[in-house]
Amino acid sequence: MNHTLPLKTVKRIMKEQWDGEISHDACVYVRDYVYDVICEIVEESVYEFEEINNRRVQHGLPSLKRLDRSSFQGVSSKYSQQICNDGEIGQSNRELFCRKKEAVVVV
Repeated sequence: MNHTLPLKTVKRIMKEQWDGEISHDACVYVRDYVYDVICEIVEESVYEFEEINNRRVQHGLPSLKRLDRSSFQGVSSKYSQQICNDGEIGQSNRELFCRKKEAVVVV
């Protein structure tokens, strides 16, 4: 899988939330997870955008040409709520992100 999310950026963002050491495995996990979430949000947003355009055409309005913020707001808030409820990046994975200094692989 070719990622355009650089690990250095992911690690920097993680360091903003955690002062301790962060393993390379944790950075890779978060990068992959965030990439998957972004892909799902975009796919569902495109689907909803196409549905909106179909309804616009039925009402005699022109189709919208580009995805805007409103196309993503509903979907992204739904995924945010789902993540909070499921706790996928919550307490259960803390040991993955918060390894002891001896076990840390420096990126």
